[in-house]
Amino acid sequence: MSVIDYINNASGSPFNYTCPLESLSASIDRLMKREPAWIRVVRPPLVAVGFVLNTIYSVLFGWWLDGRLSQKLDGRLAKEIHQNLAFLFTQKNARIVPSDEYKVKRAFDLAVVTVATEDLRIRFVRVRGQFEVEVSSPHLLHRWEDLSSALENAELSEGASLTAVVSTRRLRSYSSYTDVERLLRSQRLSLKRYCDNC
Repeated sequence: MSVIDYINNASGSPFNYTCPLESLSASIDRLMKREPAWIRVVRPPLVAVGFVLNTIYSVLFGWWLDGRLSQKLDGRLAKEIHQNLAFLFTQKNARIVPSDEYKVKRAFDLAVVTVATEDLRIRFVRVRGQFEVEVSSPHLLHRWEDLSSALENAELSEGASLTAVVSTRRLRSYSSYTDVERLLRSQRLSLKRYCDNC
C-alpha cells in the first residue's frame, strides 16, 4: 500500500496535492477575471505610449535637463543647510563635498548634499518633502546610517540599556534643521566615537 492510499483510507477523503505554481497560476487567472475588460484593452497601448514618450524625453532632454535639475535642487538644499546649520561651517570647518553615490539618474525631486567635517560626514537627503540626515565616518565613506539610529547605537555601544534607549527615543528624533542642530551639538562626541568604531 502506498503512502497516498494510506492517507486516502485513513482520512476518508481523496488526497489532493496541488503544485504551488498551479495554485499561483489559478490565483492570477482569478485576478485577471476580476479586472474589467476595458482595462485589459486600454493598458497595452498606454504602456507602449509611455515607453515611447520616456524614450523621446531621454534622448531629447534627459541627458542634459536631469543633471541641471539635480544641480539646482542640490544647490537649494545646500543653501538651506548653510543658513540653518551655520555652526557646521563656522565652528567645525565643514565643507560641501560631492555626493558620489547619487550620480545616477534621480527620480522626482531628490536633492542630496554631503557635508564633511574633519571627524564626521553628514548627508542630507530630501525627496518629496521627506527630510533625512545620515552620518558616516570620514574613513568609511560608503557606510551611512540614519542620524537617529546612529545616536541610539552610540548609546548602546557606550553601555546604555536597551529599555533606557527605547524610552528616550523621542529625544533623538528630528523633523527640522533646529532638531538636527540640537542633536549634532549635544551628541557630537558620542556620534564621532560611534562612527569611528564602526
